[in-house]
Amino acid sequence: MINQTAPHGQDQQFRAFLLRRWLREHGYDGRALARRLHVSPSRVSQIILRGACPRRHIETLAAIGVPADLLPLPSPERPGPQKGWLERRLERARREDDHTSEA
Repeated sequence: MINQTAPHGQDQQFRAFLLRRWLREHGYDGRALARRLHVSPSRVSQIILRGACPRRHIETLAAIGVPADLLPLPSPERPGPQKGWLERRLERARREDDHTSEA
């Protein structure tokens, strides 16, 4: 009962350690990386510890040279609004307004 961490958890902890070491060796601390990713320093810690983040952050990490084996895995992302949703909503409101003014 000394070590209750699952094998995957141990792998992720070691990977997080290696990623932090790589970042430190290349001049990135939590704040510098947070500025680069446009997130808070606590979010950077979550990304490193969980080993998952949105693809846009993975692309940024790859662009600064983080080795592929240290990159986090892509996390499921919530879909954003569809393109043109505001225009469609405004057009629908105009049609409803025209319909009510005719009555």
